[in-house]
Amino acid sequence: MAAPSMSVAIVGAGITGACAAHALKGEPSLQVTVFDQGQRGPGGRASHRRINHQSGAVVPDETVMDPDAVSTLEFDHGCQFLRADTPQMRELVEQWCEAGWAAEWKGRFGKLHGGVIRGSFDASGEPGDFFGLPDNTAPVYVGVGGMHRLPRAVLAGTGATIEPGIRVTSVSRVASGKWRLRGTDGPGAFHDTPESVAAAASDQLLGEFDAVLLTDASTSLGGWHRASGNVESGGEGASPAEAEAAEAALELVRNRVRVPLFTALVGLSWPVGHLLPYDAFTVGGGESPLWWAARSQSKPGFPAGACECWTLVSTSEYAVKQIESTPMIDPETGAFRPQEPGYLTAEPGPRLFESFFAAIKPFLDESGGAPPMATYIDAQRWGSAMPSPASYETRDENGYAPWACREVYGIMYADHLPKLVYDRPVVEKKADQKAGFDASADHIDAGGGFFYAGDFCSRRNPGFEAAALSGMDAGKAIRARLIASK
Repeated sequence: MAAPSMSVAIVGAGITGACAAHALKGEPSLQVTVFDQGQRGPGGRASHRRINHQSGAVVPDETVMDPDAVSTLEFDHGCQFLRADTPQMRELVEQWCEAGWAAEWKGRFGKLHGGVIRGSFDASGEPGDFFGLPDNTAPVYVGVGGMHRLPRAVLAGTGATIEPGIRVTSVSRVASGKWRLRGTDGPGAFHDTPESVAAAASDQLLGEFDAVLLTDASTSLGGWHRASGNVESGGEGASPAEAEAAEAALELVRNRVRVPLFTALVGLSWPVGHLLPYDAFTVGGGESPLWWAARSQSKPGFPAGACECWTLVSTSEYAVKQIESTPMIDPETGAFRPQEPGYLTAEPGPRLFESFFAAIKPFLDESGGAPPMATYIDAQRWGSAMPSPASYETRDENGYAPWACREVYGIMYADHLPKLVYDRPVVEKKADQKAGFDASADHIDAGGGFFYAGDFCSRRNPGFEAAALSGMDAGKAIRARLIASK
């Protein structure tokens, strides 16, 4: 007789949710459903955008374009690349490379400061590296044809049911002990939908599950946020101890200091890559809001495209200032304020392009090249691009330091960052242990079938690697817990 099936809901189909689903595959008694609110499909922060160069419209990006294709503009406008600094991640990346999903990005990496190549720290003392680049010589990897292809390829091989375009609106424990999820689809599910439309959207029952795994840090926030899961830690089926543990898990994620960033997507009127010493570079010194710039065509699997495309990433300091002046919450009504295209293309996009041009101008002057214009420009706000490094360089267990953080409408943001690839000193690891944090645990298990994963739950260096390993860790824990309970 077949064993009775048990159900798992994974909320979020970025690399954390994909790796969790991968760890759960192959067990016939487990039915896994992945819910994702992404407008263009799974990916999360490993996002990609494909633009039709004639209409300027965003178009589907499921296929890898022919290398000679010139009909689109292509941008990795979220995560830029991934590292594999641990044996566990190196094993995963080796499998992905063998499958053709990932490849080493053998770009020319460096740092610019007004056209002058500098070291890893600029004159102000701010770290000039971007997740280890340019100084760290370990290889970095990208999804072939775009970073979004990695979580999608991983998910495709899991056998899980993928429910795209669905925003989970509530999570509650019912009398049976299961977790009930409700959600909405259509325009009301998306981040950039006007609040009046999203608020009017009706929700529906998504199902009841033996275990639920949350992977988006914003799910832990209050109901005002568009990505909030409105998680009810108590409920009919939860004991007082389970309700307390679930609330503690939400609080751990909620209290982690967030690093916001803006990215600009820029198509140039003529190419400049051949005039520059680098395919991707950091920018240091002065008041530049630009942290990182990368040429799309230098990445494996990207097509020639209609024009040379660059993704520009802001500093966290610039992003915090923008969130202060244009907050994500309406000061008068308390409602969520979605990304507004008019604002993104009037301030962050042009501002980052101006800074990009200032950094490369000396090389254009030397070659006699004319300055390019932006024939396409757009931008994206990442309110929770990554967690602030925790228990490192005077930062506490939440990533907070008074000199490096600012609070905006109840959310703590980091506006100054240390290097993001580091080995925490033993004394700081011991401080974590004293505070009750298990540095070896990459996820949160609150009991009662309630789990949280992602780099916001991890003590590793923030970013793609921490998020992926957290998902794998959580998936293995859920599998063991449910199978043991049968």
